[in-house]
Amino acid sequence: MKYRMCLIASLTMFAAPFTALIHAQDAPPVDVAGILNSLKVIQKQQSTDSKAGKLKIAQELIATSRDTNAAITYYEEAIRATKFEGESRESIQFQEWKKGETDRMKSKPFRDALCLHLFYLGLTMERSAGIEVKDLLADLISYTQQVMLLEDTPAAPSFVPAGRPGGKKQGESGSETDEWLKQSLPSSVFVKWLLLSDYVSAVENWELAPGNVDGIYSKTILPEFRRTKNPQLTQYWDMRIARESSIAASTGKNFDTDKFNQITMPDLLWSRAQELLVLDQKNRAIMDMVKNIKSYPTHPNVPQWISQVQQILQPPTSPDAVAPAPPVAPAVSEVPATPPAAGAAVTPAPVPQQPVIPPPSIGNPTPTQ
Repeated sequence: MKYRMCLIASLTMFAAPFTALIHAQDAPPVDVAGILNSLKVIQKQQSTDSKAGKLKIAQELIATSRDTNAAITYYEEAIRATKFEGESRESIQFQEWKKGETDRMKSKPFRDALCLHLFYLGLTMERSAGIEVKDLLADLISYTQQVMLLEDTPAAPSFVPAGRPGGKKQGESGSETDEWLKQSLPSSVFVKWLLLSDYVSAVENWELAPGNVDGIYSKTILPEFRRTKNPQLTQYWDMRIARESSIAASTGKNFDTDKFNQITMPDLLWSRAQELLVLDQKNRAIMDMVKNIKSYPTHPNVPQWISQVQQILQPPTSPDAVAPAPPVAPAVSEVPATPPAAGAAVTPAPVPQQPVIPPPSIGNPTPTQ
């Protein structure tokens, strides 16, 4: 018996290397075409499901943005989920937070800005899902009109181009709308709650600050206008000149108004003239450019302007010559504006009339008591 057990053990040890050798052999050749086709089907299905999921979220955000009461409830749910869920005494802590935020959540500027934020996040998710800019254009333009209307409210912020006067300094807090219009979308409580950060951050040529009207135009709207040679190109610059003139005048300081009239407005007028080239109105563009140079001969950009006009009138003969680049707007930054000083009497230089584009109604204007 003892001999038999030793024999079995010896045979087992001897057979082990052969067993391992058998297991180490590769499997039969795979069906390459079949596997690639199945992976392609899975990939297509995943892409379809992802797009459908994004559009569903976008529709939910946009629908919520049209009712301020629904938007406030949505906000409370996001706060509870991101800040209090799983905490000890979760319900009590949340109710204490809600009680402390009651007055703020009843504020009309806060509620309006919240609705705008949700609407823009919805548009962002539509773009992330692959919806073309041309199909979002009408909503984007209407949205920017809503933001500018809200900026007319004394308590609301304004995105003022860098170096321009108006409002609190960057980084100062206090506005009831800052949380929704000044902060970048990846910082949004809704983006964190719904796990949308990767989608939002991956959208190309898209402004992530919901209240930066000029950023939305420069990154998304104006390129589409240029692609289709839309005459609204020049209307944007008329609107921007009028808006920045108002911002300069609102400070009540002659220095700010003079700076706008002598430095800022000539820059904006030049950008407007360049858009005429895009619209195939070369002669009108040249006339406006020369007029701008003659009207502001001491402007620091005059040498470059003269060079550009000369290049248009006498283009290089080289086959490698490059056409003039599209207009570049003066840099913008997120600096809020302040209401005009009491008793101020500052008259800015005449500016083109601002086009009127009726905005859509976003949110219920009457806050819940």
